[in-house]
Amino acid sequence: MAAQKQIDVTMHVDPDVGIVVVDPGKREQVLYDFLSNVLKFTPDNGRVHVRALASGATEFQMQVEDTRRQRAQRAGASRSSRPPHVP
Repeated sequence: MAAQKQIDVTMHVDPDVGIVVVDPGKREQVLYDFLSNVLKFTPDNGRVHVRALASGATEFQMQVEDTRRQRAQRAGASRSSRPPHVP
């Protein structure tokens, strides 16, 4: 959808997030639902920036800023001090 609407999507993961341990199927479903909703309402030729930020010892926060507004989603998860793993 991003390519079709020519939306520039960028991402930043705070190094303090570390490794997040979550159910892989649920992770993909949550991210898909979250991002597809943002992309649906972002105007053509817009931009979307996704951030994962540390939020306490066992949580992280996903923030999505698009051309029109900023949204945040808090997610609880186990994490370690190791750098994030991106498959």
